[in-house]
Amino acid sequence: LDLPQNAELRQIRKLALMGSPERLKLYRKRLGDLSWYMRRLNEPLAKRCNQEEFCSGRFWEDRYKSQALLDEGAIFACMAYVDLNPVRAKITDKLEKSQNTSIKMRLEETLSLEETKPEQTKLLQENIKPVSGELPSRQLSMKLNEYIQLVEWVGQSIVYPDKASIPLQIVPVLDRLNLQQDNFLKQIENMGQNYYRAIGTIEKIRTKSKQMKVRCLRGISAARSLYHCPG
Repeated sequence: LDLPQNAELRQIRKLALMGSPERLKLYRKRLGDLSWYMRRLNEPLAKRCNQEEFCSGRFWEDRYKSQALLDEGAIFACMAYVDLNPVRAKITDKLEKSQNTSIKMRLEETLSLEETKPEQTKLLQENIKPVSGELPSRQLSMKLNEYIQLVEWVGQSIVYPDKASIPLQIVPVLDRLNLQQDNFLKQIENMGQNYYRAIGTIEKIRTKSKQMKVRCLRGISAARSLYHCPG
């Protein structure tokens, strides 16, 4: 609860932390460690769910994956992959009923502006932005209406294989992102298996492997199918 005494307590803890360089260094190290964060997230979730379900075991079946998205093509492919989790799992076949997804929140935001058509049109024509967060970020090159159409097409293709045709206005979007439309659907359905530590063009994956000081990273074959120009 956001009570005055809680705010005062937070301020006291903050001052104590700032006055301890060693403690501050430790906290900064932890906050930059994804493995530490996932452990701290997973443990209380597992305990709570196990209590509710009267069972034992891990909360998530597999260990988390961390993949670097090396270009905008990779970003949008991954966004669509995550937004379509409920559709792939056959929980729903409608984006507006895909709970806990950014696509549902984006659709709700546009629908809330239906009574003010100019504002809705303006929002749909704006470059896509994060759903939440106050940190400044670089705008992506795809408009909101283009992204919605892209996800709708991929979702329909999952529900009705070989029946959903790509909207004509999406073709130049994929070309602009250097993505092959014939292989894009297959890539979306297998995003988690096709790559390991990074998603991007062949050249960028190889550059990333050099930065990580490893001989190679899985994903070269997938990148060759996803991008028009492998480099």
